[in-house]
Amino acid sequence: MTKKSVNADYIFNLLAGKWLLKRKFVNNIDKVFSGTASGINEFLIYKNSTLSYRESVIAHFDKGIEIKGTTSYKFRIEDNKIHQYLVSSIRNEIVEDYMFELNFYHINSQIYARASYLCGMDKYKVSYSFFNDNKFNVIYTVLGPNKNFITETEFEKIT
Repeated sequence: MTKKSVNADYIFNLLAGKWLLKRKFVNNIDKVFSGTASGINEFLIYKNSTLSYRESVIAHFDKGIEIKGTTSYKFRIEDNKIHQYLVSSIRNEIVEDYMFELNFYHINSQIYARASYLCGMDKYKVSYSFFNDNKFNVIYTVLGPNKNFITETEFEKIT
């Protein structure tokens, strides 16, 4: 198995567009907060080396509760690596929190990236796996003194 680095611009062009998403999430501390979500997201190329991500989902918790939600990220190319930021609004001000440095690579015909970071006492891990140009998944694992959950999201491009 040979790892071959993938150009960050290639990943941006691959991600650009609208995607359907299906998510499964498991909270290992409190199963009430486990369930599924589905929705749509869009990756928009912004200022050449930045990609914005915005998703809108409906989450279905195992106990029958349904909640609408949104999440935003930004991805920036720096030194042929993609840096991921969580975007939120605090007191009407946009805040970008650094998350991951993603170095994408080929193994055989698939593209992968794995990364982790510490947020306080919580360790966040992410794994990207591309099956082809129109389908990929992202797995987040979060472990800490008060957190223990995993989310797995499948993305399918809307053509």
